[in-house]
Parts: sequence; C-alpha cells; structure tokens
Amino acid sequence: MKKVLMLGIGSVVVLAWLSLGVALTLDVSREVWFVWVTAVAIITEAAIWIAAASLGVAVVQARQRIWQWFTRPFRGKADA
Repeated sequence: MKKVLMLGIGSVVVLAWLSLGVALTLDVSREVWFVWVTAVAIITEAAIWIAAASLGVAVVQARQRIWQWFTRPFRGKADA
C-alpha cells in the first residue's frame, strides 16, 4: 500500500513540476505564473508531509513489532 501511495504522490509531484515547463513555453502572464508556481510549491510541500506521515506510521508499527518480539518470552501463553 505504501509503495502505491508513494508512487502516486511522486507522479503528481513530477507532473506538477513538468507543468512549470509547459507554463514557460506558453509564455503566461506574470500573475498566472505566480499562481502556478505557488500551486506547485504547495503540491510539493503536501507530498513531503504525506510521505513523512506514511513513513512515520511505518516506524511506529516497526517499533511495536520489535517490542512484541522482545517481550514475547515474558508474556503468558494466552498472549502468544
């Protein structure tokens, strides 16, 4: 699931940055260029935060599995 999410987010970011090249070739007005660059920056920032949140959850889940592995010998048979 994470790989699909990262691939999707990465694709959106790459397309957003490629759209800046399209905007350059279209010779858009200064106001439109400003809005376009701002939108791409916001898309990129959101992608960074989504990736960090996704990886952060993975770290927490890994820590839980490690903790369960370490404490397995000390737990009762009902928990095993």
